[in-house]
Amino acid sequence: MKVNTQSYIYALIAVLLWSTVATAFKIALNEINVIQLLTFSTGISTLVLTIIMVLSKRFVVLKSIPKRSFFNLVGKGIINPFAYYLILFKAYSWLPANEAMILNYTWPIVLVVFTVIFLKQQFSLFDGVSIAISFVGVLIIATQGKILNVEFSNLFGVLLALGSSIVWAFYWILNMKNSVDAIIQLWISFGVGFLASLFLFLLQKNTILVSPTAIIASIYVGFFEMSIPFIMWHLALNKASKASNVSQLIFLSPFLSLMIISVVLKEKILITSIIGFLFILVGIFIQAIFKKTRNP
Repeated sequence: MKVNTQSYIYALIAVLLWSTVATAFKIALNEINVIQLLTFSTGISTLVLTIIMVLSKRFVVLKSIPKRSFFNLVGKGIINPFAYYLILFKAYSWLPANEAMILNYTWPIVLVVFTVIFLKQQFSLFDGVSIAISFVGVLIIATQGKILNVEFSNLFGVLLALGSSIVWAFYWILNMKNSVDAIIQLWISFGVGFLASLFLFLLQKNTILVSPTAIIASIYVGFFEMSIPFIMWHLALNKASKASNVSQLIFLSPFLSLMIISVVLKEKILITSIIGFLFILVGIFIQAIFKKTRNP
């Protein structure tokens, strides 16, 4: 099998798996609270990544990682997965799954802003246009189309969903110059995230009654959101002759996710959500096209 074909297969597997997790989040959060889901899912993910570390004999490589790099990774583990998923799950607990998922996809636009602030990249007219268009999309979704008479359906949930995109983009800015093996990074990050989640979990004094549905959904999130898709995506990028071609496949995920949410959760997908999402995507694509012309 050609390397590029393998790359697309790995990428499509990751995209298909990521397309299902918004539904899994909502199913789990109907049975357990945010901290419980975060603890169970990061625990499963850490277990999966530990097995992969053992099978690939990567634990030997840990000794060669400089202490500074190791502690940097520990710090990043607090940002992602701990803070990121804590905020994201809370958003899903307050919003319909389709709204939370779409608003979370504003992270590429946030990343543009962060590259200007933290990496001192030049802010262009195209950057401003792409951000403005995407912001209109966010307003359409958040107000359910009532832009001229602003009335948020759930302001706290909207802010959380947008906050998750800010945390995700900030994590990527921090991770841009990291040379540590991707699987090792994931193992350290999710291990730290699990320990932080477990600490919060143990602080809870309420009685925990976990249903079979919650257990299955948590295991699913641990496998198919937090570990396996990241590894598939890593393999896809490594085997691609041109990473940008593979990266564009990620935008199939939200459309597939909307279909699954509609079928499985029976959520009504508002036309305003679709229109708002299209605005966000137009903003992202304008930025992507400009980036290609600026950096061929």
